[in-house]
Parts: sequence; structure tokens; C-alpha cells
Amino acid sequence: SSMTGGLRAWEIESLKVQSPLSRAAFFVPISSLKMCKTGTKATTAKAVIAAVSGVAVATVDRPVPAVGEVVIQVAALGLCRTDLRVISGEIDTARPRIPGHEFSGIIDSVASDVSPLQPGDRVAVNPVFPCGQCRYCDDQRSDICQQTRFLGVDLNGALAEFVAVPAHSVHAIPDSLSYAEAAFSEPMCASLAVLKSGIQPHQRGLILGHNRIAELTRRVLVANQFHDITVLPADFQDLPQDAFDFAIETVATTETIHALCHSVVPGGRVILKSRQPDPVQITVSKLLPREVTLCAVNYGCFQHAVNLLADRVVKVDDLIGPRFSLNDFASAVDLAERDELRKIFIEPNAELSSDPGA
Repeated sequence: SSMTGGLRAWEIESLKVQSPLSRAAFFVPISSLKMCKTGTKATTAKAVIAAVSGVAVATVDRPVPAVGEVVIQVAALGLCRTDLRVISGEIDTARPRIPGHEFSGIIDSVASDVSPLQPGDRVAVNPVFPCGQCRYCDDQRSDICQQTRFLGVDLNGALAEFVAVPAHSVHAIPDSLSYAEAAFSEPMCASLAVLKSGIQPHQRGLILGHNRIAELTRRVLVANQFHDITVLPADFQDLPQDAFDFAIETVATTETIHALCHSVVPGGRVILKSRQPDPVQITVSKLLPREVTLCAVNYGCFQHAVNLLADRVVKVDDLIGPRFSLNDFASAVDLAERDELRKIFIEPNAELSSDPGA
């Protein structure tokens, strides 16, 4: 598949970095990383490559759509915590790897078997690719497929000028929606998942965390007629006990989960939303008498997320932060690590930055 981007055939030359986790040495000068496909003169493009020894912008083969695929010229990519963890090595992925999964763009080319998508279409992409073959996919429950592949983690992602993706993951966006707004489709889809947990609009809820996903989740709940919602920072001291019917975490630690389990009423619900890779401890003996339900949720409906954005039911324009070029990705990553409230964007193709939807 072209989604692998030919990485196995590439050669990494002259990559010398002190330590992948040393910030000063982590970002390799562009000139010091050259990646090419041996023995060919393929059309090339730029991408950010997370290699074993460091991260840099490199010249790579421009993807060509395989059967069932489209190639997208990336217009706007939002950086999220998953991307930062891939770049830093905190998430263990095969390397070299192109990160990035929250994005929108314009279709560059399509495979001959793909329709009705065509070059020139403005699109957003669901970066979670279900296997299509398991019993959950057969039962139209691909949202809980356990053999999914995640763009930018399991496959080369969109922190690049071009990316190849399965046609079934591509969703059209209207001209009225800017590329940056459309790139919020994936986090919007993640926020929508809380509605799968059984919570009801009349209930009193708590969202713990002062970050983008917490704010997006609050807006999703308000759009669905939830009006008694409290948002508190993750380090809030002395959460009120027995005060909420449900609580949603966006920063999962042993301390926050413990506090949330006591902030809900007996029989209440704690919804797990963040993708914290580190384990947390739970004292079961303290939960049993309270009969608290822990409910993990993943994603809602991606098309619903696109519709909410396109119809301005949930607005995100005020969450859009500074935008950077691909060559300046190191500055973008540095800012994204410090700014939890605004989404930092990379625009790999300068000619698309004058967005008709902006």
C-alpha cells in the first residue's frame, strides 16, 4: 500500500543526534537528514520524519494512490498530544514514521476504482481505519474494532505535503468551512464519544481539565442540551464529594481518577476520555460500596462531527492558534507543548493557506 510511503526502501543518511529526548538536539537541521528511495527518481514532497535518532523535515516520495485510496494535499494539520508523544518517542511506533492525524486538505489524485471523490474536492479525514473484517465491523460497530490502524502512529501520517488514505475515510467539507476548522473534525468526533456513555441532559456533570478536549466536550454537551456542567482544572484541590451525576476526565492520573470517583454520587458515572499511555491505580475496595461505573469511550460518528462544524452548531474558530510552515515545525511543536488551550497548526502547502473558508 502507498500508505506505507515506501519507508522500508528509504535510506537515512548522516543523522547524528545526541539523544532523542534532548530537546536541543532532537530537531535535526533540515540539511542533515536526507531520505530517498534507492535507484529511482520519483516525484518528491516534503514531510516531517520521526526517525530513531531524531526528527526533521525531509524529502520523501510523493505518494501515489493504491487501490481504494486517495492522495490528499494537506492544507491544515492540528498538533495534538498524540503527535507530540510520537515525536518524542513516548508512544512506541515503528520508525521512521511521519506523524500527524488531525487534518484537512484537497484531493490531489484518486485510484481508478474510487468514486465519487475526485481531485479538487475539499475534505477532512477520519484517521482511524477499521479492519473491515472482524465481527464488530460486520455488525456496523467499527467504532470498537480492535484491529484499527491509526494514521500517524501505525501508518505514515499527514505532517507532510501529501498523504495517501483509504477513500472510505474521506469526508467532504463545504467551502464555508475553513481548513483549520475542518481539521477539528477528529477531536470533535472524540468529544462526541461521551454521548455514548448513557449520560442524560438533565444530569449534573463535571469535566476535569483545562484544555482543548475539555472545552470541546463542554461545547458538545451544551449543543446537546446539557446545561448543568462544571469545568474545573485537573489540579483543582478538594473536589466536592457526591456532587455530580457524572464526571469526565481529560487528564487521567491516579489522583484525578480517585478524586472523580468520589466527586460523583453513589451510582454515578466516571467517563474516561483522555489517551493517557501511563497506567493509573484504582482502589477497588473504595469503589465497590459507591457502585461507581467507569465508562471508557473512544469516538463518536465522524460525519456527525463534520456536520456540527459545518452547520456552526459547535464553533471552534476561537480555539485556532498560531499557524506554522512545515519547515518551522519545531517551533510549532515547542508551542504546542506549552499551549493546552489553542490548537497549533502546521500548513504544509503555502498555496492553500489562503483558505476560501477562512
